[in-house]
Amino acid sequence: MSNVVAFSAQASASASKAVSRLNEIWKAVEAFTLEMQYERVTPAEMMRVLRIFNTANSCIRIVLSEFKNDPAIDELVGHSREIARMIEEARRTVASLMKASDDRASRPEPSAAKRLGD
Repeated sequence: MSNVVAFSAQASASASKAVSRLNEIWKAVEAFTLEMQYERVTPAEMMRVLRIFNTANSCIRIVLSEFKNDPAIDELVGHSREIARMIEEARRTVASLMKASDDRASRPEPSAAKRLGD
């Protein structure tokens, strides 16, 4: 690609910085997504994760606006879309976990006699 379009060293460095920032956001979102999958997560923790995802989305918008004139903006937009897809999938997971948690909480607790088989 660099043979077709001459990128300046500064543009290359700035695109690298933007990709690095997006990769850090990706890693954070991925870590929280894995945490939700492998650990029992309380409703309060789910809400915290949703706030983190909202912050990640804001960070992505900031990175894209900061580098909107960068020659590599198309690559950055593509990478940010991948992160956004992962966040949306994780949001659906949180929603289903919260619904399951609500369903468990709304079920009546079996009486002690029923639990003992009486």
